[in-house]
Amino acid sequence: MFGFSIFEVLVVLVVAIIFLGPDKLPKLIVDIVKFFKVVKKTLNEAKETFDKELQISEIKKEALEYKKQFEDSVDSVTKDVQLSDIDTMFDEYKSKENLEVEQKSNNNEVQIESHAQEAKQNPKNKKTTVKPKIGKTTSFKKKEAKDV
Repeated sequence: MFGFSIFEVLVVLVVAIIFLGPDKLPKLIVDIVKFFKVVKKTLNEAKETFDKELQISEIKKEALEYKKQFEDSVDSVTKDVQLSDIDTMFDEYKSKENLEVEQKSNNNEVQIESHAQEAKQNPKNKKTTVKPKIGKTTSFKKKEAKDV
């Protein structure tokens, strides 16, 4: 045991009993055991913290590798899609939009022409404007009672 023989351990115990006495020796042994428990607990916590830090650094390395792979794949995809492809898609969209605008304007012109022809054919359907009668009693004024 730590390079001590049993005889040397007995000598240390006898000397401790003589100097400390039988009253203080058990208390000293309990304090020494508590000290070793605290040291052991502290060493275990330090070991766990160190292991966690190593694990975190490994996770960081893996995350950086995944990030690099993702960026490489994004770069390869963007290289595949050329700007000219985007321009052709945009031109197709513009042409579709222009066709829709032209169709709407043609429809409006046809409607205007049909209304004009109807108005020429049926002059009775002309809209007449009604002029308000000024000076007459309105719903806001009280009507005066006429003498009978």
